[in-house]
Amino acid sequence: MMDTRQLEDELERHKNAMADLERSIGYYRGLADEVASYNVQVDSELIILKRNLEEKKLGYKILLALHEIIGSTIDIEAFFSSTLKLILTTLKMDRVIVLWKEDDNNDAFKARWHLGYSVNEATENLSKSLDFKSNDGQDITHILINRATRKSEFQEALCKNLMLPFMVGTRIEDAGTTVGWLIAGREKEALPFYPPMLPENLATFEVMAGFIKATYFNFQLYNRLEQANARLEEYNQKLEQKVIERTRKIEQSRKELAIEKDKSDALLLNILPADVAEELKENGYYSAKRLDEITILFTDFVDFTKRAENMSPENLVSDLDECFRAFDNIITKYGLEKIKTIGDSYMAAGGVKHSKDHEGVRNVIEAALEMQDFVTNDFKTHSPNFTSAFQMRVGINTGPVVAGIVGVKKFQYDIWGDTVNTASRMESKGAVGKVNISRNTYDFVKNIPTFQFEPRGKIEVKGKGLVEMFFVSKISNE
Repeated sequence: MMDTRQLEDELERHKNAMADLERSIGYYRGLADEVASYNVQVDSELIILKRNLEEKKLGYKILLALHEIIGSTIDIEAFFSSTLKLILTTLKMDRVIVLWKEDDNNDAFKARWHLGYSVNEATENLSKSLDFKSNDGQDITHILINRATRKSEFQEALCKNLMLPFMVGTRIEDAGTTVGWLIAGREKEALPFYPPMLPENLATFEVMAGFIKATYFNFQLYNRLEQANARLEEYNQKLEQKVIERTRKIEQSRKELAIEKDKSDALLLNILPADVAEELKENGYYSAKRLDEITILFTDFVDFTKRAENMSPENLVSDLDECFRAFDNIITKYGLEKIKTIGDSYMAAGGVKHSKDHEGVRNVIEAALEMQDFVTNDFKTHSPNFTSAFQMRVGINTGPVVAGIVGVKKFQYDIWGDTVNTASRMESKGAVGKVNISRNTYDFVKNIPTFQFEPRGKIEVKGKGLVEMFFVSKISNE
């Protein structure tokens, strides 16, 4: 058996061992607490990093969606409708609203676009103007109201008016001036479906407010441009805020200008031959030209003034106008050029437009025969009381002429030369109801089987001497 001394020594050793063990346990407990604390800190930092990452992903997603909205519409109402819907769905909000400044001279803001409100709620709660001033009169720069917020008097009133106990909002600025507010909020804060409002939400809202400002003022610019274009084009309808519509109106203006140009060209062609009008438009003048094979036609009503004495001036002019209109249609049919009318005399020419195989000579004769037929037969049915005044001679001659434009006011295309003078003599030496042609013209058409000729021999012409003439007519098919 151990003696007392040995027992005491053994107890002392056990006591020391227990003390060492307790120290070790304390050390490892402290180490474990330190590790646990570090793990908690790491977990907290990891949670914060994850949350920041999620917020950044959400912000990127929202900005990408906003970019697509801006690119898909140029209608301001459609833009705000899509943007507010994006905020509701992506940020899990209950209501979203855009307040806009009512007047540049005050700080009152009023609801302009909103989503999540019924018609009655919007009528009752969003019709009031809101003044964004703090209790001390300072401008409000942002809004963040969550469960931890101790609401000011202004915030209490804002929550009541917008029917949102929890909200986040940011200013929409232009050139340093607040022009609107973007505000969204929730009726509850209870995870996981109703997360609390945090500064990260405010940061996302500030970026979105920048997008909204830029887009809104771009829309305003487009609208002003389209209105200016509408005034220039003298349209009275409201233009939709679409670039494609503005382009369509510009194209319409171009078409109208083309129509007016066509009218102007048609009016010019009604006065001048086509090649003359083209040269006049390009150069501002027309150079006189020699034309070698031109066939001139003159018509004249025999003793017209004397025969028309019993006609009223109105009826006389009306009948003469109707007759010359018919002549205009006939020469157009045969591709001739009307040169002018002098009183009751009508002058036209063929061959001014280049023709082949003496086609211009033949066409003048065809037109002359048709004119005589109109006056002798058709015109009787139109003016049975006045046909005695319309007994017509026609004279034709072919040869070279000089063509040009004289004067600068009420200018007129005309032709000169001995060929013209001879054609006039053919008319004066002709007979009523007949077409009288010169030898020059006869030589061009004498072999055309549809024409028949009555030689008249050589007839004395003042200033010309003896001139050989022929009456020409169509061979009847009967």
